[in-house]
Amino acid sequence: MKELQDLLQAGINFAPYYLPSYNSDHLPMTLCAMTGLGAAPDQLHAFRDSYRTRLHGLDPPAPLSNWRDGIGDIQAYPALLGYFQEEITTQEVAATAQHYLPEFLPGLALGAFHPILRLGYSFDFHCNDETAVSLAYMAAIHKPFPAATGLLIDLETVLDDQVQRGKRGMQRKFQSLGFSGSIWELVRDGDYPQDGCQNLENCADVALKLYRSTRDFFALHLVTATQAVRVVTNSLTDEPTRVKAVTSMARAILASHLVLGSPAFDATDLPPAALDPEHAFKYVWACLSEYRHYGTAVYLDEIHAFKEAGLVPDWAAQEVV
Repeated sequence: MKELQDLLQAGINFAPYYLPSYNSDHLPMTLCAMTGLGAAPDQLHAFRDSYRTRLHGLDPPAPLSNWRDGIGDIQAYPALLGYFQEEITTQEVAATAQHYLPEFLPGLALGAFHPILRLGYSFDFHCNDETAVSLAYMAAIHKPFPAATGLLIDLETVLDDQVQRGKRGMQRKFQSLGFSGSIWELVRDGDYPQDGCQNLENCADVALKLYRSTRDFFALHLVTATQAVRVVTNSLTDEPTRVKAVTSMARAILASHLVLGSPAFDATDLPPAALDPEHAFKYVWACLSEYRHYGTAVYLDEIHAFKEAGLVPDWAAQEVV
């Protein structure tokens, strides 16, 4: 859709977060999700007009003698964006992503998963500049994470062990108030989960169960991020990078479960009473995308429930619900 591409192109002129909260810019992701769910051009423009008032433009890029000097420095984002835009002009988008991703994948939970989410949307909706945005954002907030040391056979079994430990009063206590701060606290203290799994469907199933049983705002991001990882890995040809992406997502789910307080995930709760439109659209799009890939009916149940609750409009995903 040309309207979407034009809106995404204009969106790269905004910072990837807005102040003073440093919450991530959800505008491009939501526009993509709305398009995937069947939005008309005027609906995209209306959402853009209502959302962009909270955003601010990019500062002029400060020169970097080497792009790696900007890793972990959010102030270097404009310069990193220019660097990755240039990289994409000299090689294919997927090749660029494949070259740089391995270093950043272990920390994909940083920024509450939003850099990997934007990368998934960039592949799904074919926007090269959004790929550059995603890689620059990922690099600018990156911190070194420990490498994986083993593989799990079943992610749900390990999560259930965390649940049981929590029931015995052995939950991890966090000093940080924010999600990303708590994730980094696990790394800093040597408690970030070391084992991952190579079964992305297992990750998707567990992520959905966690969100449906808790309706926790951050648990929702596990569903959308797992969908993004699937889209990204489907675009890569290097098998070690694909495996690393899935392993990193599994570790992030285990870590996120600890941050959430090690909740049980064996029940289904009603949809949230309220949810901002950007997250509602993104979640329902992830459910539609995962349903098309896996064919699991529970994703349709979620779409139906969110529509019944008025969290997304009737036009969303009309072809299936």
